[in-house]
Amino acid sequence: MKNSFFFPSLLLSLVLFTGAGCTAATAPSSTSGSSSNSTAEEKPPTDQLSPSDEDITVISDNDEWIISDVDWSDTNQPDLTGKTVDPDSVSHIQGSGSYTLIEYSDTECPYSKEYHTTLDEVFPNYENEIQRGYKHFPLNQHMEKATLQAEATECAGAQNKFWEYTSEIYQRTNSNNSLPDTELFAIAEDLNLNTDKFNTCLAQATYNNLVKENAQEAQELGATGTPFSVLIDKDGNVIQILKGMYSATQLKDVFDRYLSEKEENSLK
Repeated sequence: MKNSFFFPSLLLSLVLFTGAGCTAATAPSSTSGSSSNSTAEEKPPTDQLSPSDEDITVISDNDEWIISDVDWSDTNQPDLTGKTVDPDSVSHIQGSGSYTLIEYSDTECPYSKEYHTTLDEVFPNYENEIQRGYKHFPLNQHMEKATLQAEATECAGAQNKFWEYTSEIYQRTNSNNSLPDTELFAIAEDLNLNTDKFNTCLAQATYNNLVKENAQEAQELGATGTPFSVLIDKDGNVIQILKGMYSATQLKDVFDRYLSEKEENSLK
């Protein structure tokens, strides 16, 4: 597996977490209630990878390797005891409300792309009740490109264009390391960023440590691949983990359930 020159220490960290891969069409697992499988049935093309750790689960599909350490038969729900996310650490927020859904994402994972698009569809209906946050979780097989892209989104965020820039990446990439690095600079120009500041920010790896911290946090919360999200309350306590693909209907069910419980508690 190709090492990244951006932060080899994180690559080692992810390898130690059994080579977490871009999870696909898994049964979503959560801490309360259950959700059906994602409507996505076909697996997008993946890079040719060879298994490098005997502890990982390797799924062969059309002679291509999908690396994942998610056991699809494991129906155990995660233990949320003591799991928290500092609300102040969520730099990029859309909407308002006492709950925050934090999306940990890999911009070169095709399922992260689909999930991000689904959130774009669902969140306008909840923007006054639930906040949407975003953090980074580049996976092994996308490490170099997804890391650089994550840093680029942060450089755009420094110019108040984080969400617009992130959306452009998802729209332009065909996933699995397909987006040319030159597109990162093209996006900056198309969004009318100060390109001198953007280029300097990216060249100096200004947000490299932040991306590493996000990825480490995701793993500590139990992430083994993407898509991966957590729903936290106003104090930062994780009240539900969303692991795997969720459809728009499934996301609405999750949000509606918590908002309903909140309303019931307010009437007591």
